Amino acid sequence: HASFILNEIWKYRAVVLGSSAYNAGMHPMMQHLCNELEILNPKNKNFALFGSYSWSGGGVKTLLPFVEKMDWKMVAPPVEVMGSPKIEEMTGFLEVADKILE
Repeated sequence: HASFILNEIWKYRAVVLGSSAYNAGMHPMMQHLCNELEILNPKNKNFALFGSYSWSGGGVKTLLPFVEKMDWKMVAPPVEVMGSPKIEEMTGFLEVADKILE
């Protein structure tokens, strides 16, 4: 539930947000979380994004405008996979993990 995430976000310097494709946009539960984060407006966060997409795009393309409003620092390129990813398509997650740990 979003309330658990919102409670924890203040403890950490980095935020990793992800969304599956849902009607060519972000999943409604992630949309809800992003709306709440906009209201709370936590400052000085590093972030990374991940998601999946279908033929017309998906979660990452709708997460990007959200993080632009938040004025957070992107630490790694977004990782986006089509449908169910194959293992070789998930190598971008290693870079995300390394950058977050820095």
